Amino acid sequence: AVERFTAEIGHVEKAGSCVRNDLGGLDGDRVAIDEAHAHQSVDFCARRQFQGNSAAFKQFVWLYVNIIARTLSALGMNPTYVLLYQYAANLDSLAEQYFKFWLSQKHPDWESLKEETDSTLSEKTLQNRQMQTGRTIFIIQVMELLQKQGWKDPIADGLVAVLSNSKTKYQALINSLFPLLEKLTTGEGSELMSPEWSNPLDKRRTFDWDKIMNMGGIIYIGLDALSDAD
Repeated sequence: AVERFTAEIGHVEKAGSCVRNDLGGLDGDRVAIDEAHAHQSVDFCARRQFQGNSAAFKQFVWLYVNIIARTLSALGMNPTYVLLYQYAANLDSLAEQYFKFWLSQKHPDWESLKEETDSTLSEKTLQNRQMQTGRTIFIIQVMELLQKQGWKDPIADGLVAVLSNSKTKYQALINSLFPLLEKLTTGEGSELMSPEWSNPLDKRRTFDWDKIMNMGGIIYIGLDALSDAD
C-alpha cells in the first residue's frame, strides 16, 4: 500500500480536506490520544473536486498524520494537536529524534557505520539530493545508512516512506492541514484537546478511548455553537 501510495503521489494536482473531530470532553474532562487511536481523532476526507487522484491525496494525509502520532508515542510523548501541528510543519526534526533514539537502542554502532557510509557520499551528491528532496543532510545520510544496512523498523520505515518524497510536493498536499490544526490549537478548545499533562494545577480527570470502551462508557459531545437561543 505504501509503495502504491508513493507512486500515486505525483499524480495529485489539487487537494482539499474536511474533518470530523472525534474528540470531546464530559464536564471539562480532557482526552488522552494514545498511539493505537491517535489516527481516529482526525478523519480527513475530500471536500472539493480534485484534479488527479483524490484517493492518493487522502492516503497521504492520513499516512502523514498517523506516522507523526506513532513516532511521538514511541518517543514517549502524547500526540496532542499542538505537537501534531509542530511536527507536521517540521517532520525532519521529529524524524531525526526518532532515528537517533531507535538506532541507539537497536544498533549501538550506528554512528561509526554512518561515518563509513557518509564517506562514500560526495559533497556534490549530498547537495543534489538536498536540492531534489529538500531534506536535511542528516536525514539524507541516515536514509542512505538504512538502505545499505537493510535495517527495518515499522516507524522508521513509515518515516522513510514520507521523507523519500519531495518536500515541495508533499508540502503542497498537506497545506490544507495547517488551517485546521491552527483552529484546533487556538483558544479554549486547545486547552481541552491538547492539555499540559505536567501541569499540577490542572485537576481535570484524564482518560483514553481504550479505557472508555473497556468500561462500556459513553462520550457525550455537545455541538451547540450555531443554535438560536430565541
